Amino acid sequence: GAEMKSPADTKIPEDLRVIYDWEEGSLPPPHHYSYRIIIQANGAGQVEFVPGYSFQNAPKWIEPFPTSPADVEKLYARMYSSKVFSKVWRKRESRAVGGSLSLIDWVANGKAGRLPSTLEPGDRAAYDTVVDHIRSLVPPGLWADLQARRTEFMKDKE
Repeated sequence: GAEMKSPADTKIPEDLRVIYDWEEGSLPPPHHYSYRIIIQANGAGQVEFVPGYSFQNAPKWIEPFPTSPADVEKLYARMYSSKVFSKVWRKRESRAVGGSLSLIDWVANGKAGRLPSTLEPGDRAAYDTVVDHIRSLVPPGLWADLQARRTEFMKDKE
């Protein structure tokens, strides 16, 4: 039968913090960029966007955004059902050279973990589902604004 979840299992931990880091593969400046999305239990969200290599003194644009309690609940439920907090994830032996890299760092219920994108294909699907959910919490207008700023930044560097 269907597995019943007790309300305590899916209640958002007060210490919940989810950090998603993404970095473009090896590209020459000014095409490289990276970003971090942070989601807190209280719904506070933040994007940190770096339009270049940080070692080349690229700026870091920090943009806060709100999420609803329902959004945080859905994210936590997605992570819980994907076994982010409990599973032993299988990493690939070798990683793709030159491709983008990402990882999810999390804190929940006094535990912390890290989930890299370099996973076996079977585990990668669950990872991608969680990532899609995290990315969907960033307002589309904010993504558009950051990409427009990145385009301007690149024009100045070419």
